[in-house]
Amino acid sequence: MADNRSIFRKLLDLAGTIPIYGSFGILLIITCLTMPLFFLFSIFFPVGRVFRFVIHHVMRYLFFLLRITVPKTSLIIENHEMIKKLRSCIIVCNHLSMLDPIFIMSLNRETITIVKNSLFKIPLFGWMMYFSGFFPNNMADASEPTELVMAKIGKFLKQGGNLLIFPEGTRSVTGKPGNFRKGAFNLAIRLKVPIVCLQVQNSHLVQPKGYYCFRTNRGIAITLRVLTEITGHLQNDYSFSQAKKLRDSVYKLYTAGV
Repeated sequence: MADNRSIFRKLLDLAGTIPIYGSFGILLIITCLTMPLFFLFSIFFPVGRVFRFVIHHVMRYLFFLLRITVPKTSLIIENHEMIKKLRSCIIVCNHLSMLDPIFIMSLNRETITIVKNSLFKIPLFGWMMYFSGFFPNNMADASEPTELVMAKIGKFLKQGGNLLIFPEGTRSVTGKPGNFRKGAFNLAIRLKVPIVCLQVQNSHLVQPKGYYCFRTNRGIAITLRVLTEITGHLQNDYSFSQAKKLRDSVYKLYTAGV
């Protein structure tokens, strides 16, 4: 009986997931095929901003589909207006699911993130990420980025963009935060930009690591909130010891009460 129930749940998950992936795929193809129009708009607006605007609305559409096909899942967004208005900062967040970056970028259209280098090799989709300004993880998430990378990230942030970084570098299986790397904190200190700490909860219950379907028949509430904004490092000169201290203090925020 338990095995039959498990199989039935997986079939429900698959039935709810197919419309999301299918509709998202169709929308992505249409978006990519109309790419020449985006370059036309770039005559009047910066090309990166045009592509980020498009990706932002694609992400919003994905969560619209999620609400329909996974009706028992609720999205609770605390500090919604603050997240929406974030500019020129590094956003750090714990990482539970593939939904996390999509969730955050659907709320703030000037946010990009660091993605796997292999994703840039995907036809059309990789081009969209490239023109939007996304950074591959082999160049942006290093403990000591090159000056060229620093200059590119610094220019993007000065123009009002936000860089989303998951300091763990991978998704958590248990829901508890893993060890944080120093890359995000090195960048924040060297570029003298604020750090905004976001916390996501329960997204791994909707789509766990290694499970590519959405859990459609569970009453799960995904929560996103602002933990704090950190600006104290803006007055200090860059050093590795300060980056480590900053990383450790931020890590304590995420592990408090866990």
